[in-house]
Amino acid sequence: MTFLSDFQLPEATKIIFEEGGVSRLSEFVPWESILLVTTEGATRRGTTEAVKSVLSGKDLEVFDGITPEPQLDALERMGNQYRGRNFDGIVAVGGGSTIDTAKILSYLLGSSTQNLRRHFENGEELEGGPFTPIVAIPTTAGTGSEVTSFATVWDGSNYKKYSLSLRDLAPKVAILDSQLTWDVPRSLTLSTGLDALCQGIESAWSRAATDASMMWALRAVSLTLESLPKVVSEGSDGQMRAKMLQASLLAGLAINVTKTTLPHSISYPLTMRFGVPHGLACAFTVVQVLEFNAADGSERILNIGHELGFSSVEDLANELRMLMKRTGALDWLATLIPSEDQLVPITEETITPGRADNNPRTPSFGDVEAILRGARKELPGVIDSISR
Repeated sequence: MTFLSDFQLPEATKIIFEEGGVSRLSEFVPWESILLVTTEGATRRGTTEAVKSVLSGKDLEVFDGITPEPQLDALERMGNQYRGRNFDGIVAVGGGSTIDTAKILSYLLGSSTQNLRRHFENGEELEGGPFTPIVAIPTTAGTGSEVTSFATVWDGSNYKKYSLSLRDLAPKVAILDSQLTWDVPRSLTLSTGLDALCQGIESAWSRAATDASMMWALRAVSLTLESLPKVVSEGSDGQMRAKMLQASLLAGLAINVTKTTLPHSISYPLTMRFGVPHGLACAFTVVQVLEFNAADGSERILNIGHELGFSSVEDLANELRMLMKRTGALDWLATLIPSEDQLVPITEETITPGRADNNPRTPSFGDVEAILRGARKELPGVIDSISR
């Protein structure tokens, strides 16, 4: 089953979009010595064993300790642990955190000195490669990390989020097998799906949008609006799972061109300070940012709504609100978003260079505070007079 025939795809990453495609992994792994990075969940669901079976006969080292939001300290420890092992390649099986970890290791394993922290904190220039090649096999439909050339790195102890962006970080091959997403827990299906939605919307209105990125972004949004409520309520619907995985892929292709914007920028302290899962944190303010971007009468924002089949920005905003309600995202957010007394002080952490300034309308701290307040007031059980 394929949905990609109408799209011209870039050549940086070879894309295999095929139900059962993981069985073809050995076709794209010419290496003898391989580091397989994955998660305990993938191992528990039998995915790790399936991949090992396909790669039988290879010299395979398995690390299944990847956790959400890969931390800088842990990544540096992994680099030290595996440097000098001379792996020919890395196979990454998991969601965005797993694939981003593989990208960081792709750099660290080929560098003679480890200066990742100094690069992030002091701007020290990175050495160039050689990069260890990656085959990425996403098991969630959300981040699109399998086709991007950047990786997110978190420094929780200092409440910092970084992005490593290097052309050679893009995986050489991405195998998208929707069957691997069928057993993903509902909460992870929802959060990652919301990430794809936000990436699509943000890429569409990004200042860096191109004709190609706009095509990918709008199709990602359309597919997510159609499929996400269904995969959340009925996880065994294979066709909807495949459409959601395609949405994730197309959103990844789009943001690889444009990067993300204000909802992502606002999301980072929500994740670091309050533990809100990444995609859910992005979705928390996406409606309010849409309305903020449209408030100056932008024809561009109106045209995005029209391209998606809505007669007005208000209709698109209401469709997003209904999606958040139908999928249970608003109820989930209501359990995680703190009082205004705790929420508003993070405002100064929400304007991230490269994200907030990529937004079509430049926000002030006052604008972001209003966006946060407005988003919180829409959560179930919150009324205007309550701020504690």
